[in-house]
Amino acid sequence: MTLNKASDYFKMFPRVSYWNCGSGFIGKSQLIDDYINDHKIDCFFVAEADILQNRCLLTFRVPNMVFETTKTINRGKSRLGCWYNPTLFTRSLELEHTNNEIIVLKHKEFLIAGLYRPFKCYPGENLASNFERLRHNVESLCSITKNIVVIGDLNVNWRDHNKGPFKAALEDTLERFNLVQLVECDTRHRVVQGVLQKSCLDLVITNLVNVQVDGVFNDKSDHIILNVAPLQKSNQQRQRTQVTFLDWRWYNQYLMKEGFENLFRGYNRLLTNTNLINNRITSAICEVLNILVPKRTVMLLSVDSVTNPLIQTLKNRKIRAFKKWKRSNDIVDFDRLKSISRKLNYEIKKRKRKNLALSVVKDRKNSGLA
Repeated sequence: MTLNKASDYFKMFPRVSYWNCGSGFIGKSQLIDDYINDHKIDCFFVAEADILQNRCLLTFRVPNMVFETTKTINRGKSRLGCWYNPTLFTRSLELEHTNNEIIVLKHKEFLIAGLYRPFKCYPGENLASNFERLRHNVESLCSITKNIVVIGDLNVNWRDHNKGPFKAALEDTLERFNLVQLVECDTRHRVVQGVLQKSCLDLVITNLVNVQVDGVFNDKSDHIILNVAPLQKSNQQRQRTQVTFLDWRWYNQYLMKEGFENLFRGYNRLLTNTNLINNRITSAICEVLNILVPKRTVMLLSVDSVTNPLIQTLKNRKIRAFKKWKRSNDIVDFDRLKSISRKLNYEIKKRKRKNLALSVVKDRKNSGLA
């Protein structure tokens, strides 16, 4: 199978993400907003969005991005939406089939298509005809361009060794149009009656050689977030920040009690000066804490102002937990991964609220209102 040769314009390839958010994203729009901004995403597809025809799309606005849905919204509801940067992309409505959950975007030398194939079919059709219509739509896109990326949930388990008719048909399309499928891990995971179900439903199909795919676990859905980006290292400047914090790793309640008693020996029970008693107690506590909880200074390298030592630690733990779960496929490891992910989301949200409050105070001071 021969792919396109790498050239300089691959460096211009945008950052594209796809997420099956799991039955409605109204309550997850803020999470998506933060993800787009934090990871500098140029195009973000969200499946199972369930956007009703009368829904005001302005409520999902992200700064400097346009939000649009598939043509199926004209039939009452759209299950696929997309945020994209209008300075980089133009929508190609003429390349989209009215009954398909598909959005096609042009970006200079590239064609980016996001799609979703639901199991619920329109009246008068079945799963086979539904799949074939979407596959023919993809083939028509491949026939008009040499540089294409198709990303989406086709509801075809790529890692299923029992090759079904849908997977066989998809492999035939890949072979005829010199395409490859880049996703190698399971992208959907759901616990059903104590059993962890896994499948590789979210795929990235392309004829480009200089792109890479990675998955990001998020506990808000049973699908991971897929990211497609150029292989070249990012030119993004990383901030170098010196941070000092209290290191509680070696704190122990027994040692705290023992140290306090040793420093507080010689206390005169007949002493009636309450200020002196308070000072001696405070001094003993502070001396023990200085020993058990010392100050620690570290240098953080980050691309944003959100990362702090706790968040960085949780990010590292999440990466390790994700790798361990992929190796073991154990439900205990999966539950631990979900727990760490929830803690990380909470800490990031708390840090952002703190940064927002500090920026408001700073603006008030600069304007002379404080």
